[in-house]
Amino acid sequence: MLQFYKINNKNNDARYMILNEMPYSLLYLWRLRTLYIGEMFELATQTPAASALLLALEKPFGIRDSRTAEFVQTRSALVPAGVRICVEDADQILACCYLDPLGRDLAVFATSMTRAHGLIRVDSENEQQQLQVCTDLYQARAPAADAYATLMQTIFPQHQPTAPITVDARIAQVVELFRQNPVSNLSNQLLAQQVGLSEVQLQRLFKQVTGIPVRRYRLWHRLFVTASLMMLGKTLTDAAIEAGFSDSSHFNHAFRGILGMKPSSIFLRRQNIIIQTGGDELDPATTDSD
Repeated sequence: MLQFYKINNKNNDARYMILNEMPYSLLYLWRLRTLYIGEMFELATQTPAASALLLALEKPFGIRDSRTAEFVQTRSALVPAGVRICVEDADQILACCYLDPLGRDLAVFATSMTRAHGLIRVDSENEQQQLQVCTDLYQARAPAADAYATLMQTIFPQHQPTAPITVDARIAQVVELFRQNPVSNLSNQLLAQQVGLSEVQLQRLFKQVTGIPVRRYRLWHRLFVTASLMMLGKTLTDAAIEAGFSDSSHFNHAFRGILGMKPSSIFLRRQNIIIQTGGDELDPATTDSD
Protein backbone atom coordinates (compact mmCIF):
# COMPACT_ATOMS: atom_id res chain seq x y z
CA MET A 1 0.00 0.00 0.00
CA LEU A 2 1.01 3.61 -0.51
CA GLN A 3 1.75 5.51 2.65
CA PHE A 4 0.46 9.07 2.82
CA TYR A 5 0.95 11.67 5.50
CA LYS A 6 -1.13 14.79 5.99
CA ILE A 7 0.43 18.24 6.08
CA ASN A 8 -1.12 21.66 6.58
CA ASN A 9 -0.05 24.76 4.69
CA LYS A 10 -0.21 28.34 5.95
CA ASN A 11 -3.94 28.42 5.22
CA ASN A 12 -4.38 25.23 7.26
CA ASP A 13 -5.58 23.33 4.20
CA ALA A 14 -4.96 19.62 4.53
CA ARG A 15 -2.78 18.07 1.83
CA TYR A 16 -1.49 14.55 1.41
CA MET A 17 2.03 13.67 0.31
CA ILE A 18 3.67 10.36 -0.48
CA LEU A 19 5.93 9.37 2.36
CA ASN A 20 9.57 10.27 1.66
CA GLU A 21 8.84 11.13 -1.97
CA MET A 22 7.56 14.01 -4.06
CA PRO A 23 4.23 13.31 -5.79
CA TYR A 24 4.50 12.04 -9.33
CA SER A 25 2.04 11.15 -12.07
CA LEU A 26 1.58 8.08 -14.26
CA LEU A 27 0.00 8.35 -17.69
CA TYR A 28 -0.72 5.13 -19.58
CA LEU A 29 -1.70 5.48 -23.24
CA TRP A 30 -3.39 2.51 -24.89
CA ARG A 31 -5.28 2.25 -28.16
CA LEU A 32 -8.77 2.54 -26.72
CA ARG A 33 -8.19 3.37 -23.06
CA THR A 34 -6.11 5.85 -21.10
CA LEU A 35 -5.21 5.75 -17.40
CA TYR A 36 -3.92 8.73 -15.43
CA ILE A 37 -2.93 8.34 -11.78
CA GLY A 38 -1.64 11.39 -9.97
CA GLU A 39 -2.47 14.83 -8.69
CA MET A 40 -5.28 16.63 -10.47
CA PHE A 41 -4.24 20.15 -9.41
CA GLU A 42 -6.90 22.75 -10.26
CA LEU A 43 -9.36 20.21 -11.66
CA ALA A 44 -12.78 21.87 -11.83
CA THR A 45 -15.50 22.11 -14.46
CA GLN A 46 -14.94 19.87 -17.45
CA THR A 47 -16.76 18.00 -20.20
CA PRO A 48 -14.91 14.71 -20.73
CA ALA A 49 -14.60 13.60 -24.36
CA ALA A 50 -14.36 9.98 -23.23
CA SER A 51 -16.36 8.19 -20.57
CA ALA A 52 -14.32 7.93 -17.39
CA LEU A 53 -14.11 5.91 -14.19
CA LEU A 54 -12.79 8.22 -11.45
CA LEU A 55 -11.28 6.73 -8.29
CA ALA A 56 -10.06 8.75 -5.29
CA LEU A 57 -7.09 6.96 -3.75
CA GLU A 58 -7.01 8.97 -0.52
CA LYS A 59 -10.41 10.33 0.49
CA PRO A 60 -13.89 11.04 -0.94
CA PHE A 61 -14.24 13.78 -3.53
CA GLY A 62 -17.28 15.77 -4.60
CA ILE A 63 -18.79 15.63 -8.08
CA ARG A 64 -21.71 17.59 -9.54
CA ASP A 65 -23.67 16.98 -12.73
CA SER A 66 -23.88 20.50 -14.18
CA ARG A 67 -27.14 19.70 -15.98
CA THR A 68 -29.06 18.71 -12.86
CA ALA A 69 -26.94 20.44 -10.17
CA GLU A 70 -27.01 17.17 -8.19
CA PHE A 71 -23.96 16.88 -5.92
CA VAL A 72 -22.56 13.77 -4.27
CA GLN A 73 -19.40 12.72 -2.43
CA THR A 74 -17.86 9.39 -3.31
CA ARG A 75 -14.64 7.44 -3.82
CA SER A 76 -15.73 6.15 -7.26
CA ALA A 77 -17.71 7.74 -10.09
CA LEU A 78 -18.60 6.76 -13.64
CA VAL A 79 -19.01 9.76 -15.94
CA PRO A 80 -20.37 9.30 -19.49
CA ALA A 81 -18.65 11.20 -22.31
CA GLY A 82 -20.12 14.62 -22.97
CA VAL A 83 -21.56 15.12 -19.47
CA ARG A 84 -20.45 18.45 -18.01
CA ILE A 85 -19.30 17.97 -14.42
CA CYS A 86 -17.73 19.93 -11.61
CA VAL A 87 -15.25 18.16 -9.33
CA GLU A 88 -14.40 19.30 -5.80
CA ASP A 89 -11.91 18.07 -3.18
CA ALA A 90 -9.65 16.82 -5.98
CA ASP A 91 -6.47 17.91 -4.19
CA GLN A 92 -5.26 14.34 -3.83
CA ILE A 93 -4.08 11.37 -5.87
CA LEU A 94 -6.85 10.37 -8.29
CA ALA A 95 -7.04 7.59 -10.85
CA CYS A 96 -8.88 8.56 -14.03
CA CYS A 97 -9.49 5.67 -16.40
CA TYR A 98 -10.78 7.00 -19.71
CA LEU A 99 -12.79 4.21 -21.31
CA ASP A 100 -13.15 2.99 -24.87
CA PRO A 101 -14.99 5.51 -27.10
CA LEU A 102 -17.44 2.93 -28.47
CA GLY A 103 -19.35 2.54 -25.20
CA ARG A 104 -18.53 -1.07 -24.35
CA ASP A 105 -16.66 -0.29 -21.11
CA LEU A 106 -19.32 2.21 -20.06
CA ALA A 107 -22.08 -0.39 -20.45
CA VAL A 108 -20.13 -2.95 -18.40
CA PHE A 109 -19.17 -0.60 -15.57
CA ALA A 110 -22.66 0.88 -15.33
CA THR A 111 -23.96 -2.45 -14.03
CA SER A 112 -21.65 -2.31 -11.02
CA MET A 113 -22.33 1.26 -9.85
CA THR A 114 -24.85 1.28 -7.02
CA ARG A 115 -26.22 4.85 -7.16
CA ALA A 116 -27.16 7.34 -9.89
CA HIS A 117 -27.00 11.14 -9.64
CA GLY A 118 -28.25 12.61 -12.86
CA LEU A 119 -26.22 10.95 -15.60
CA ILE A 120 -23.35 10.19 -13.21
CA ARG A 121 -23.18 6.83 -11.44
CA VAL A 122 -21.26 6.48 -8.17
CA ASP A 123 -20.18 3.99 -5.51
CA SER A 124 -18.88 0.98 -7.39
CA GLU A 125 -19.64 -2.33 -5.70
CA ASN A 126 -16.03 -3.24 -6.58
CA GLU A 127 -14.67 0.02 -5.21
CA GLN A 128 -12.21 -1.42 -2.69
CA GLN A 129 -10.64 -3.72 -5.26
CA GLN A 130 -10.44 -0.93 -7.84
CA LEU A 131 -8.81 1.42 -5.35
CA GLN A 132 -6.33 -1.26 -4.31
CA VAL A 133 -5.38 -2.11 -7.92
CA CYS A 134 -4.79 1.55 -8.83
CA THR A 135 -2.84 2.18 -5.63
CA ASP A 136 -0.62 -0.82 -6.33
CA LEU A 137 -0.03 0.30 -9.94
CA TYR A 138 0.88 3.77 -8.71
CA GLN A 139 3.25 2.48 -6.07
CA ALA A 140 4.95 0.04 -8.44
CA ARG A 141 5.10 2.45 -11.43
CA ALA A 142 4.31 -0.64 -13.46
CA PRO A 143 5.26 -0.82 -17.16
CA ALA A 144 2.37 -0.24 -19.57
CA ALA A 145 2.04 -3.89 -20.58
CA ASP A 146 2.01 -5.08 -16.96
CA ALA A 147 -0.47 -2.40 -15.96
CA TYR A 148 -2.84 -3.32 -18.79
CA ALA A 149 -2.62 -7.02 -17.97
CA THR A 150 -3.45 -6.24 -14.34
CA LEU A 151 -6.48 -4.16 -15.32
CA MET A 152 -7.76 -6.92 -17.62
CA GLN A 153 -7.32 -9.55 -14.90
CA THR A 154 -9.00 -7.53 -12.16
CA ILE A 155 -11.08 -4.48 -12.98
CA PHE A 156 -12.40 -4.90 -16.52
CA PRO A 157 -13.73 -8.51 -16.43
CA GLN A 158 -15.60 -8.08 -13.15
CA HIS A 159 -19.11 -7.65 -14.54
CA GLN A 160 -19.44 -9.01 -18.04
CA PRO A 161 -22.94 -8.55 -19.49
CA THR A 162 -25.10 -11.60 -20.12
CA ALA A 163 -25.51 -10.55 -23.75
CA PRO A 164 -22.58 -9.40 -25.89
CA ILE A 165 -22.21 -5.66 -26.36
CA THR A 166 -21.94 -4.68 -30.01
CA VAL A 167 -21.23 -1.31 -31.57
CA ASP A 168 -21.98 0.13 -34.97
CA ALA A 169 -19.16 -1.01 -37.26
CA ARG A 170 -19.34 2.26 -39.20
CA ILE A 171 -18.55 4.33 -36.12
CA ALA A 172 -15.79 1.90 -35.15
CA GLN A 173 -14.33 2.48 -38.64
CA VAL A 174 -14.47 6.27 -38.19
CA VAL A 175 -12.65 5.98 -34.85
CA GLU A 176 -10.00 3.86 -36.58
CA LEU A 177 -9.63 6.48 -39.32
CA PHE A 178 -8.89 9.10 -36.67
CA ARG A 179 -6.37 6.77 -35.10
CA GLN A 180 -4.61 6.15 -38.41
CA ASN A 181 -4.66 9.82 -39.48
CA PRO A 182 -4.36 11.87 -36.27
CA VAL A 183 -2.92 15.02 -37.88
CA SER A 184 -5.08 14.98 -41.01
CA ASN A 185 -8.13 17.21 -41.03
CA LEU A 186 -10.40 14.56 -42.49
CA SER A 187 -13.65 16.34 -43.28
CA ASN A 188 -16.97 15.02 -42.04
CA GLN A 189 -17.95 14.65 -45.67
CA LEU A 190 -15.00 12.39 -46.39
CA LEU A 191 -15.55 10.37 -43.21
CA ALA A 192 -19.21 9.91 -44.07
CA GLN A 193 -18.35 8.76 -47.59
CA GLN A 194 -15.90 6.22 -46.19
CA VAL A 195 -18.63 4.51 -44.17
CA GLY A 196 -21.60 4.97 -46.51
CA LEU A 197 -23.45 7.66 -44.57
CA SER A 198 -24.52 11.23 -45.18
CA GLU A 199 -22.84 13.93 -43.07
CA VAL A 200 -26.01 14.41 -41.03
CA GLN A 201 -26.33 10.66 -40.45
CA LEU A 202 -22.69 10.42 -39.40
CA GLN A 203 -22.93 13.27 -36.92
CA ARG A 204 -26.13 11.88 -35.39
CA LEU A 205 -24.90 8.29 -35.19
CA PHE A 206 -21.43 9.21 -33.92
CA LYS A 207 -22.86 11.18 -31.00
CA GLN A 208 -25.37 8.42 -30.29
CA VAL A 209 -22.59 5.80 -30.01
CA THR A 210 -19.80 7.83 -28.37
CA GLY A 211 -21.73 10.52 -26.49
CA ILE A 212 -19.84 13.38 -28.14
CA PRO A 213 -19.73 15.13 -31.55
CA VAL A 214 -17.20 14.11 -34.20
CA ARG A 215 -15.23 17.33 -33.73
CA ARG A 216 -14.81 16.80 -29.99
CA TYR A 217 -13.57 13.26 -30.46
CA ARG A 218 -11.05 14.56 -32.98
CA LEU A 219 -9.70 16.95 -30.32
CA TRP A 220 -9.62 14.18 -27.70
CA HIS A 221 -7.57 11.93 -29.95
CA ARG A 222 -5.14 14.77 -30.69
CA LEU A 223 -4.58 15.19 -26.95
CA PHE A 224 -3.70 11.49 -26.88
CA VAL A 225 -1.26 11.95 -29.78
CA THR A 226 0.31 14.99 -28.10
CA ALA A 227 1.06 12.98 -24.95
CA SER A 228 2.43 10.11 -27.07
CA LEU A 229 4.81 12.48 -28.86
CA MET A 230 5.97 13.93 -25.55
CA MET A 231 6.83 10.41 -24.47
CA LEU A 232 9.20 10.34 -27.44
CA GLY A 233 10.95 13.50 -26.25
CA LYS A 234 9.04 16.29 -28.01
CA THR A 235 8.41 19.55 -26.21
CA LEU A 236 4.82 20.32 -25.25
CA THR A 237 4.47 22.99 -27.96
CA ASP A 238 6.09 20.92 -30.70
CA ALA A 239 4.06 17.84 -29.79
CA ALA A 240 0.78 19.78 -29.83
CA ILE A 241 1.44 21.29 -33.25
CA GLU A 242 2.62 17.98 -34.69
CA ALA A 243 -0.56 16.35 -33.35
CA GLY A 244 -2.66 18.75 -35.43
CA PHE A 245 -3.42 21.67 -33.11
CA SER A 246 -3.07 25.02 -34.86
CA ASP A 247 -1.01 26.51 -32.01
CA SER A 248 -0.38 26.20 -28.29
CA SER A 249 -3.43 28.33 -27.48
CA HIS A 250 -5.68 25.93 -29.40
CA PHE A 251 -4.15 22.99 -27.50
CA ASN A 252 -4.48 24.71 -24.11
CA HIS A 253 -8.15 25.52 -24.73
CA ALA A 254 -8.97 21.94 -25.76
CA PHE A 255 -7.04 20.45 -22.83
CA ARG A 256 -8.71 22.71 -20.28
CA GLY A 257 -12.21 22.15 -21.67
CA ILE A 258 -11.91 18.36 -21.86
CA LEU A 259 -9.81 17.57 -18.77
CA GLY A 260 -10.54 20.56 -16.54
CA MET A 261 -6.96 21.68 -15.90
CA LYS A 262 -4.11 23.52 -17.54
CA PRO A 263 -1.69 21.26 -19.47
CA SER A 264 1.25 23.09 -17.91
CA SER A 265 0.17 21.75 -14.50
CA ILE A 266 1.10 18.25 -15.66
CA PHE A 267 3.41 18.36 -18.64
CA LEU A 268 5.76 21.13 -17.52
CA ARG A 269 6.63 19.01 -14.48
CA ARG A 270 8.36 16.54 -16.78
CA GLN A 271 10.58 15.14 -14.05
CA ASN A 272 7.50 14.06 -12.09
CA ILE A 273 5.44 12.43 -14.84
CA ILE A 274 5.92 8.97 -16.32
CA ILE A 275 4.27 8.41 -19.72
CA GLN A 276 4.03 4.87 -21.07
CA THR A 277 2.24 3.20 -23.95
CA GLY A 278 1.68 -0.25 -25.45
CA GLY A 279 0.78 -3.65 -24.10
CA ASP A 280 -2.85 -3.87 -25.22
CA GLU A 281 -2.31 -5.31 -28.68
CA LEU A 282 -4.01 -8.65 -27.93
CA ASP A 283 -6.96 -7.22 -26.03
CA PRO A 284 -10.19 -8.36 -27.76
CA ALA A 285 -11.82 -5.06 -26.81
CA THR A 286 -9.50 -3.23 -29.20
CA THR A 287 -10.95 -5.03 -32.20
CA ASP A 288 -14.06 -3.78 -33.95
CA SER A 289 -17.41 -5.40 -33.27
CA ASP A 290 -19.81 -6.51 -35.93
